[in-house]
Amino acid sequence: MAAHTKPIELNCPCCGALLVVDPDTRALLRHEPPPKPPGASFEEMVKEVDLSKKRTESKMMRAMEEQSKRDEILEKKFREALKKAESSPTPPRKPFDND
Repeated sequence: MAAHTKPIELNCPCCGALLVVDPDTRALLRHEPPPKPPGASFEEMVKEVDLSKKRTESKMMRAMEEQSKRDEILEKKFREALKKAESSPTPPRKPFDND
């Protein structure tokens, strides 16, 4: 073995960390994690929260509108069924008639 060989510096292909390995002992001498990317600024985070609020409000308004239309549709269906029942000459079948 050669004495005092220079350590090998490698970049990890997965995470980008710097690995320093001793070629003689094949031991890991140093590990430096990759630099973290800068986080979003406070203004960008506030914009994201505002957009999220707007999306939530629009979903809520849409759901409320659909609910109000649903009530109207159910009311119309009920009235049509009531008219059909009133105009029918035979009474509707009862659940126990099938026994």
